[in-house]
Amino acid sequence: MTGGPQRNARSRILDAAEAVALREGARHLTLDAAARESGLSKGGVLYHFPSKQALLDGMLQRFIDRVRAEIDAHRTRFGGRPNPTLRAINATMRARLQGPDPVRVALTAAHAENPAENAKLREVFAAEWAEIAAETTDPAGALTIWCAIEGLQFFTLFDICPVPPAERMAIADRIDALIEALPGV
Repeated sequence: MTGGPQRNARSRILDAAEAVALREGARHLTLDAAARESGLSKGGVLYHFPSKQALLDGMLQRFIDRVRAEIDAHRTRFGGRPNPTLRAINATMRARLQGPDPVRVALTAAHAENPAENAKLREVFAAEWAEIAAETTDPAGALTIWCAIEGLQFFTLFDICPVPPAERMAIADRIDALIEALPGV
């Protein structure tokens, strides 16, 4: 059994924190609220997450890990084709084009309140960019495509996209065509 009871408690706390953030907003997420929602004592929550920021960081890391796993699975599928990372990122984005992801909205709001905490996101994007840039002889073109993917996700994230979900899929198809035309290495 991987993780055992401590892993289960940590997951329960993260699940509870997500539930509170979704229901009440990230500003109302407290260690007490996470404890109540998870059915654990505050001491149990503090054992795993000694502060609200640590809890938010745990939520962010879990989200990053989930998205990374999706990207990696898609990248495996695109193995042998040029620009597999951009292809995988676009394929992963498609699942998020129907509407806002409430967990991502809550995490974005929480981290916007404390920009100094965005170091982890900078690391993630820097590593992603290194992968993307290494796969093409046209880094400016790759960055343009990546910005289009992230921009479409941003529009969808905040439910401000000027086009309906069906048209967003057509845009994702156009992005695929741009990736197809992007030279590999």
